[in-house]
Amino acid sequence: MMRSALHNLVRTVHLVLAVALGAYVYVPPTVPTGVLREALMYVGVPLAAISGLYLWKQARVHRLVARG
Repeated sequence: MMRSALHNLVRTVHLVLAVALGAYVYVPPTVPTGVLREALMYVGVPLAAISGLYLWKQARVHRLVARG
């Protein structure tokens, strides 16, 4: 996969997760969010953090992968 395609994929995933997290934060408390809460807590937040770190340190990650 080309670097630009990978960057676009990671950016899209990061934005989708950010929208989902924002929707969860601003949803009224009366709406039941049991499964959504668990999915965002155990999958969404870690993926958003990892994708954000990747977008921030993309050059360093590519250098480390190229060495190994």
